[in-house]
Amino acid sequence: MKKLFKRAVLVLAVLTAYVLASLVLPPAVRPKAEESALGSDAAGERVACIDDNVDALIWRLRMIESAEEEIVLTTFGFSTGSSGKDMLCALHAAAERGVKIRLLLDGFHGGKTMRGSAEFQALSTLPNVEVRLYNEIDLLQPWKANYRMHDKYLIVDDTMYMLGGRNTNDLFLGAYSAAPNIDRDILVCASGADSSLRQLRVYFETVWALPDCRTYKGGDAQDETFAALRNRYETLKTFYPAAFGFTDWASETIPANAVTLLTGSVGVGTKAPTLWKSLCAYMSQGETILIQTPYVICGGEMYDDLAALCAERAVTILTNSPETGANPFGCADYLNQRDEILDTGASILEYAGGHSLHAKTILIDENISIVGSFNMDMRSTYIDTETMLVIDCPALNAQLRQGIQEMAEDSLYISPDGTEIPGASYEQGTRPFWSSLGIQLLRIVEGLFRHLL
Repeated sequence: MKKLFKRAVLVLAVLTAYVLASLVLPPAVRPKAEESALGSDAAGERVACIDDNVDALIWRLRMIESAEEEIVLTTFGFSTGSSGKDMLCALHAAAERGVKIRLLLDGFHGGKTMRGSAEFQALSTLPNVEVRLYNEIDLLQPWKANYRMHDKYLIVDDTMYMLGGRNTNDLFLGAYSAAPNIDRDILVCASGADSSLRQLRVYFETVWALPDCRTYKGGDAQDETFAALRNRYETLKTFYPAAFGFTDWASETIPANAVTLLTGSVGVGTKAPTLWKSLCAYMSQGETILIQTPYVICGGEMYDDLAALCAERAVTILTNSPETGANPFGCADYLNQRDEILDTGASILEYAGGHSLHAKTILIDENISIVGSFNMDMRSTYIDTETMLVIDCPALNAQLRQGIQEMAEDSLYISPDGTEIPGASYEQGTRPFWSSLGIQLLRIVEGLFRHLL
């Protein structure tokens, strides 16, 4: 009996070591860096920046309500909270009036919460609705588990799309959360063969057709579930009347000189840093660079690129304060790496304004704004799929710059030499004891897997 027990323990230990090695080691072996490249500009488009979470939900409902032919929704996270149900009932109403719906969800973060949703199951059974999951977790292939689809965009017909950093859940949409995140979307009205919308559609079709994107069909839907979707949809009309009235898309948007889509590799596997290099190529054309990112988790190659940028231009990074940031792994790594970041020559703004920052934005001089899903970390650079929009629009740049300057008032400014200057409204946050202890423990061990954060 003892021998059998020892053998079972040995087998379990070997399997555990195998799974852990499969998860940690493959992403650490990275392809050679590719040459930096600028995207292909698309002119004649109109844009709008959506920073407020309630507005973000209303604009999504507006877009879905305006659809006549097809809706494409791609998202990393899709929860079944209040905002998720709002989106599902609006999509259901569109499907019932004959609009084709295609949903592309990350196979882990997007798919795991939807399987237990009766509303989602009902929607997925409709004949004009198709759902695919990107890289579902396969216990027989644990080495693939880390590779996730981090894109977030909504396309309506061949007329408009919204792209940014928001997941489809209560942290980012509506007024349903007591601790909402700060995030950003860009609405783009565009058409034509050379438009950024066409670029995004080509990108979507490429991901959609991947062998690792599997079609998902729910089980039998109950009549009461469809009735609940219809009832919630009618309630939405009274709760968000602005989403169901006439929308003058031209008056709600501003013209952009050019809009460009940047993407990286879409396959399930460790990626060459194509998107990061493209972002660096754009930043190298400017004199002043302002980066807004939830996390700064850089590897050696990224530090070298950042130092090269800082050598000839002023670079400032606005990120979450380690005392108030929502991601404990990001906070722990930042505390370990802050000196490394400053050594590149970049200045830091540690934001402590009461809500966790989740927006990903780069401002270059006074005309270029880059917005999307890319965090300044190794996961976005080497592991996940990501999308970013490069927008040449001085008016948008000024709007975003003003917002970031306001956030700077609630931030601690740290110069490359370590000098600290608190903003006019800055108050250093504190963590509960157990949360603080957890971060200190993470600081000790996160070096073993920081390339996965």
